[in-house]
Amino acid sequence: MKQILEGAISVLFFFLLTSSTLFIWDISKEMKLTRIALEKIVKMEEAKFQIVTLSAYHPPTRGINSDKNPKRTALMRKPKPGWTAACSDELAEMGWMGKKVYLKGYGVWKIEDKMNKSVKGKRLDLCAPTLKLANKFGIESAVLAVILD
Repeated sequence: MKQILEGAISVLFFFLLTSSTLFIWDISKEMKLTRIALEKIVKMEEAKFQIVTLSAYHPPTRGINSDKNPKRTALMRKPKPGWTAACSDELAEMGWMGKKVYLKGYGVWKIEDKMNKSVKGKRLDLCAPTLKLANKFGIESAVLAVILD
């Protein structure tokens, strides 16, 4: 009787040990998948909300930050002062090109152009109606930008 009881305890202990190991493995696998999913969600949210640096440009006069074709943006549209914005490569890689964006204190803009590849960081260039206003705008740091679409 004692041997049967010891055998049953051994089998029960082995079952509990292996089943808890499988249970722990399932939980760790589930936690890993959850962590991966959360990281993807965080990256998507980071892509929608950013703190950016703003500057201004005036394409018609080939002024600051304008390129070889001042009559067309990177999306082949006519730049509109007060509406068109250009983004840095970093923001373009996050999918900001072609999106409407709200800039706190500056309203809604459409990202239709790209800044020069030499520009680093999370930056937006706002299309200004005159070169004088573009120069006067200067650089604004730490502006909240939110993608609207």
